[in-house]
Amino acid sequence: MQIHDLNDYYKPKSKPLLPWIVGIVIAILVIALIFVSCSKQSKPSTEETTTTEETKEGLTIKEYSDVEIVKEEIAATLSTNEISSAIDQGNKAMQAGKFEVARNFYLSAYEGLGTTDAKSSKDLEDKIGKCSIELFTTPRPMTGKIDYIISSGDSLSGIASKYNCPVDLIMKSNNINNPNAIRPGDRLIFPDHPKFTIKVSKSENTLTLLLDGRFFKKYIVGTGQYNKTPAGTFKTGFRQKDPAWYPGNGPGIPFGDPRNILGTRWIPLEATGDTIRVDGYGIHGTWDEKTLGTQSSAGCVRMSNKDVEELSMLIPRNTEVEIVE
Repeated sequence: MQIHDLNDYYKPKSKPLLPWIVGIVIAILVIALIFVSCSKQSKPSTEETTTTEETKEGLTIKEYSDVEIVKEEIAATLSTNEISSAIDQGNKAMQAGKFEVARNFYLSAYEGLGTTDAKSSKDLEDKIGKCSIELFTTPRPMTGKIDYIISSGDSLSGIASKYNCPVDLIMKSNNINNPNAIRPGDRLIFPDHPKFTIKVSKSENTLTLLLDGRFFKKYIVGTGQYNKTPAGTFKTGFRQKDPAWYPGNGPGIPFGDPRNILGTRWIPLEATGDTIRVDGYGIHGTWDEKTLGTQSSAGCVRMSNKDVEELSMLIPRNTEVEIVE
């Protein structure tokens, strides 16, 4: 053996870099895999994301912690922003005299608000009611109204029957004082088959008027003492102006007699569906407005004379009524 061979044997050998590089790469890959695995565990799966997202008026709400609590908090925050924006837009439209636009904004805010804020709900109810009455009792154009040109032989009663719109409403919305004073060629603008429904709450002593299922106006009413007002479903009958009152089996008490408690309008209620048939119940006015907002009547729904006159003018015959506890 040669001497230089022994020297080579004991000489420290140089170590190549490749094994080190491979080791570092493997370590990096292992760390990356661990990170990805942890990330997947901390994030909801595709299925979970689908079940924990809610779309509300174009906005996506996601929950990342306690599902129900976060959902309510985020939804409430977004809803508040949307409601504030809708009210602002409604106020601007109202100031500009665009009552239908204003009403639509207020309705969006009202329906989004629900019953979470009683004061804001009441404010919106007042604004929607104001817009609704302005639109229905003036010639202002509105979705659902018809632009009608009177022809020879037309009568207001005939037009009212054809379009299921009360004569009084047609007259009020077109500033007509004499129903017989219309002439061929005259133009009328009025609601075409307005679909009103009424909901009376005995516990709240309110009557809510809905148009196409959406809020129109709310009135304070009186209901029956000791829960005498029957609950159930009804329809309105033939309305009477300046009604006589027939208490029990006694003689009628004419309108204008101080003993007549019916006020200026009488709207009879006829039971429908499974509701027990009852006679003598209706919606009427009162001369004693301090009784409104309480259970004070003999069973009927009483309103101020001003309010019952407005209601009677608006609703067609056979309007559906629901009375709830």
